[in-house]
This record gives sequence, C-alpha cells and structure tokens, in this order.
Amino acid sequence: FIATHSPSWYRTPVVQTAALGVVFFFVFAAYTTIQFYAASIYGSNLASDSVSAVYFTFTLTCLVAPGIINKWGCRMAMFIGVLGYASLVLASLIYFLCGGEEVRWARRLVVWGGA
Repeated sequence: FIATHSPSWYRTPVVQTAALGVVFFFVFAAYTTIQFYAASIYGSNLASDSVSAVYFTFTLTCLVAPGIINKWGCRMAMFIGVLGYASLVLASLIYFLCGGEEVRWARRLVVWGGA
C-alpha cells in the first residue's frame, strides 16, 4: 500500500537509506542508554541478567536469522528485530512504574523483555 501510494521522491534510495538510518539511530539510542545505565538503575544482578539475556538471544537468533529473512523478507525481519529492543524498553518502563526491586515479577519482566 505504502509503496504504491507514496510520492516518487520517497521511494528513492537516498531517502530510504536516510529513513532507515533515523530508525536505527532512535532504536539503538534507547537500547544503549538502558545498557549503559543498567548497573546503576537496576542494580548489578538484574543488569547482568538482562544484558546476558539480550546477548544470549542474539546468539541464538543469528543461527535462524537467514531462514527468517528468506521466509518473511528483510522488512519484516527488521521489524521483528526492532520489537525485541522495544520490548526491553517497555519492560524497563514497567519495572520503574511498578516499584522496581520490590516487585519480583517486574525483575523477571525485564529479563524476559531483554530476551
């Protein structure tokens, strides 16, 4: 729908590359901020658990990523990948809104959000 109804200048490679760059900038800016401040915000145990869950998930999904990209295409694969970052950011917000360390399920939510 968007490809057929968008202006022709929007479909140029330069604009598409710039749009992808802006999206990546904001996604990784949010994720990097959480990762840098994780130890001071979450405490050392939860910080190491959530970052470990993220990198463990990266390791596992690298094995199946080519199949996902072949089946669903690049756009859908990138969208699914960004959802992983968004779930960590959302889990972190819920963690802080619900009281943080006092709520046990909020700690699990941050680890599972990271995964």
